[in-house]
Amino acid sequence: MGAQSGFDADVLVVGGGIVGAATALALAEQGLSSVVLDPTPVATAMAPGFDGRAYAIALASRRMLMRLGLWDAIRPEAEEIQDILVSDGAPGRRASSLFLRFDAREMAEGFGHMVEDHHLRLAVLSAAQASGMVDYRSGVGAESLDRGVGGAVATLSNGETLRARVAVACDGRGSRMAAAAGVARDTWTY
Repeated sequence: MGAQSGFDADVLVVGGGIVGAATALALAEQGLSSVVLDPTPVATAMAPGFDGRAYAIALASRRMLMRLGLWDAIRPEAEEIQDILVSDGAPGRRASSLFLRFDAREMAEGFGHMVEDHHLRLAVLSAAQASGMVDYRSGVGAESLDRGVGGAVATLSNGETLRARVAVACDGRGSRMAAAAGVARDTWTY
């Protein structure tokens, strides 16, 4: 994958969930090799009960999934968003009488779709594992990452060291890689 240049890959993707795997697939479309590090074992991540969330896949995200060749696998499990109703209120209080209603019939391509995590994850991780440009490593994470002019060097949880031209942090909302790089975040509780 990039061994001639002294790199293990063009890009090191830290975090192998839906975002990390999709990032690697998009990079592969541009001819860039990647190593994806996912500390969660793939058997755990692909189990139907792993993550009970569902995602609203907006039109732009659906187009991205189509471009990556994933939408056909996801579409049978996706539910089209028909209406969106927005109101002003707070938990435990009655909502005001002010409402905004959006109707998908007024949109040429609709609002998007709702997709359960399991179906989206299965399609994206399977495609990443099958790609010849993606080295998807399950059950191993990055313990440290050194960035510099010469690229990125990661020390993995299994003791291995990897070199890439650049690293991308896709390790979630509590990203250790972003924090180590000094990327600030504004957060609040709901």
